[in-house]
Amino acid sequence: MCIAQDLLLNDNVPNQASYSLAETTPDIMTTLEGTPLLILGMTLCKLVISTQLSAENRQYVLNSPSVTISDHVPGRINVSWEPHLTEQMMNFTVKYKFFYKFKNKTDWKKERRMEKYAKINLKSHSNVWVKVSTQLFHDMELETKLVAESIWTEVFYTVPKAPLENLSCIVYNLSSLNCTWQIVKDRSSEDAQFLFAFRYMHKKFKCQHYFTNKQKRNVGCHMEDMYFHSTRRRLNVTVWCTCSTVKVNRVYLPSLIEKLNPPINMSLYPEEAGLRIRWMQPLTIRSSQPICFSYQVKLAEVSKKPNFYVLEKGEVEHLIPHYDKEKKYSVQVRAKKICSSAKSKYWGEWSEPVFFGKEDDMEPWIIVTTCSIFLTLLFVLLGYLWKRYGGLKVIFPPVPDPSAKLKQWFVSKETHGQNLVFFQDEDVATVEILTDSSPGPQEVVEVNVTTRNAQVTNLGLDSAGNL
Repeated sequence: MCIAQDLLLNDNVPNQASYSLAETTPDIMTTLEGTPLLILGMTLCKLVISTQLSAENRQYVLNSPSVTISDHVPGRINVSWEPHLTEQMMNFTVKYKFFYKFKNKTDWKKERRMEKYAKINLKSHSNVWVKVSTQLFHDMELETKLVAESIWTEVFYTVPKAPLENLSCIVYNLSSLNCTWQIVKDRSSEDAQFLFAFRYMHKKFKCQHYFTNKQKRNVGCHMEDMYFHSTRRRLNVTVWCTCSTVKVNRVYLPSLIEKLNPPINMSLYPEEAGLRIRWMQPLTIRSSQPICFSYQVKLAEVSKKPNFYVLEKGEVEHLIPHYDKEKKYSVQVRAKKICSSAKSKYWGEWSEPVFFGKEDDMEPWIIVTTCSIFLTLLFVLLGYLWKRYGGLKVIFPPVPDPSAKLKQWFVSKETHGQNLVFFQDEDVATVEILTDSSPGPQEVVEVNVTTRNAQVTNLGLDSAGNL
């Protein structure tokens, strides 16, 4: 084989070799008698080597890969591609250049992959550029020689718009979570409902209590007793609508969205230099080092605009050097985490106001307000009593009606006439009449006399018969 290769590289080598061999060794001359067989073997060897060299120097044309993007998981897209390789191309080492960047970014994220798929975490981005290229190599490990490379396939992907927006969450009281969102009316039906769930520490939780709007649609969720750990475990929140397959996903670090409770044990100490305020740092789910806290002090004179003081890292006291001791003030403090490992997004809650200074007399506006409220209640009470007991009829008596008076008079006359009617009862009595006209025996004549007993009702007669 080595001789054949030398012969291919230099056509004079076989003649020189045969000449030298003929001079030195007579036995070889006898072998040259089979020259036709030697020429045939050399020809076959040359053909094999030329085939190998042509295969190495062949220019392969690679088609650009076909790219497909799908979003099976909220907040992440799956990218896959097909390189369209032939059987001869499969004899080489195949690799893929996978680049991507988000729309509002300038730098590409570059990867070299053996697989025909990749995953991109979108986070809060809604648009991404993706481009893929195919490469063929001789050596899989060293990649010493690039055989061929395809042109780029570029795809711009836009995440479908969800029927909600402005999803935000906050952690407070160490173990409570509130998440809210806004409904986009143009992207959801009126009878569609929104659901909430999140994953934390490899566990999935459903919403305990929903916040609803006037249309009884869910616009927020409240969770209690979650007990977030101090480790950097992420909170994966998902909200979706029954009217759409698009889900909105957000990933939070609980320590970054924590709203601190007010500082505790706040106290005031009058000194010659002024008034000193002291407090203790609030509890938090992560990083309790004093240097990780910053505080804000609010000093307010009653009924006037307050003054704010932002303190340096870790300070838990503040001196108020100048203030009017003849006036009354209130002091409040709130905290915020500022360490890079646990930097809070929000200021915490204000502490309860602590008052100091001279007790002022009651302010004029308080007196006016109190009097106004008292007079309003008094007028309401008098109006109710006036209406209840007919006070209007006393001031405005009704106008008399003459026709009603006449009717009343005629009715009284008729009743009076009826009281004067006599009721008569007939009684029959027998009367014996004795006559003296003759000396003979006396006749007794019976005469029936009807007497009428007259009774007058409702007439007052005295014992003498007078009216």
